[in-house]
Amino acid sequence: MIDHPFQRTASWSIVAGLFAAGVYAISVDPVEGAVLLGLAVMSGVALYFQRALPSSIMLLLIMAATVNAAGYIVGLWNERTMFDEIVHAFTTFAGMTAVTWLATRDGRPLVGASALSVVAAALVTGLVLGLIWEGFEWLIGIIGNQRDTLIDLAMDSLGAVAAGLLFTAYRVRRPNLRPAAKR
Repeated sequence: MIDHPFQRTASWSIVAGLFAAGVYAISVDPVEGAVLLGLAVMSGVALYFQRALPSSIMLLLIMAATVNAAGYIVGLWNERTMFDEIVHAFTTFAGMTAVTWLATRDGRPLVGASALSVVAAALVTGLVLGLIWEGFEWLIGIIGNQRDTLIDLAMDSLGAVAAGLLFTAYRVRRPNLRPAAKR
């Protein structure tokens, strides 16, 4: 994985913009503003404590938070586009890439060495996180209909499997996987 100072600078810049958008959005819609601020704070905390992840994965996570925020700011969630579906797949892909890296960062896989077990673990974890998110949407009153929820979970599954496959392919090329050296 790539580890470059530019990616860290870009990540912090995106988090700052996300926080500013959240502050503005609070005055327009308190729920959406709170979600944006929550994304900004979680992204900032993850970035601050991110030494365990390469900057390329952190940038991927920050980009996922930003795309989600853009959906709230511009109001794309209920449009007749594929935005919701694409964002579900991308966000789960980014999150599961990070989770899989953390679970295997010392070269000893959490679930075993086989590609199938890594992909299966990513899929199950991605689905569980997707279900938690759908529960959160239900709690704050922004959940769509049952069909929308099932499509969201299918896209979460697609993103999780893609992350598992990416990590498996990366691992095949680097069997003694170790995190980037701390500087």
